[in-house]
Amino acid sequence: RETGSRTIVSTRNGMPEVSPEHFSRVLLNVPQYEFSYRPPWIWCHLECRELPSVYEMAKAWMKHKIADARLSVEVEKPSMNPADVLPLLQLCDVVFFSREFVEKHAADVILA
Repeated sequence: RETGSRTIVSTRNGMPEVSPEHFSRVLLNVPQYEFSYRPPWIWCHLECRELPSVYEMAKAWMKHKIADARLSVEVEKPSMNPADVLPLLQLCDVVFFSREFVEKHAADVILA
């Protein structure tokens, strides 16, 4: 807390990334809450590890049209080109950038 750092405990244990196809199939089971209890927040958060796949998942989320739902993405890798990431960012309500990404690409992101 004193340094403003964070701790993330993460393990895959050999698990593959979620594919856009699987993500799209799962979205078909998300209720629309038209006549039943509606949670106060419906939010999907994606981590941009593999840009083409995450972009396809974001498009699937937008296509599903869950009322008042939010979509966010985390862009962490400084090696990602801001111009390549821009189409994904335009689909999102909220974007989280890593400090490393911003330090490398601040001027490009501001111009976008």
